[in-house]
Amino acid sequence: MQTSFLVISDGRDMTWLQAAFTTLGSLEVMSAEAARSCQTLQRYVLIIIDTTSVPEYVPLIVNLRQHAPAAQVIVVAASPSWPSAREALRAGAADYLSTSMRPRDFIAALVAILARPVHTPGSHLQHAREVPKETT
Repeated sequence: MQTSFLVISDGRDMTWLQAAFTTLGSLEVMSAEAARSCQTLQRYVLIIIDTTSVPEYVPLIVNLRQHAPAAQVIVVAASPSWPSAREALRAGAADYLSTSMRPRDFIAALVAILARPVHTPGSHLQHAREVPKETT
C-alpha cells in the first residue's frame, strides 16, 4: 500500500512539492473546507497545512488531531514567526517549517518528522512531568 500525504492549500503552485513526494508516496491537495468535512482523514500519515491558504490554521489543527490522531500535522509558512510556531505546536502540530526551504531539505525534514512518534497537544511538556525529584 502506498503512503498517502495531504496538503491543505488553495491549490497554488505545488509542483515542486508534488515532484518531491514522488519518492515518498502519493500526495493529495484539498482546501481547508474540504478537509474539515473529509470522512477519510485517517488514511493520511502526514498532513501539511499551508498558512498562505489557511490563515486560521489553529482551529484546523485541533480538528485534524481529533479526526486523524495517527497523522503527523505540519504547518508550513512563507513568513514563519516564533509566536505562530508556538501556537501551532501547542495546538498539536508536529512541526512548523518555512516554505523557502530547498525541496531536498524540506523532504529530509518530513522524513525525520515521520520517524518521530505522533505529536499530541501538550506532549512537549510530558518530559518535564517525568523528571524525578531529587531525594535528599
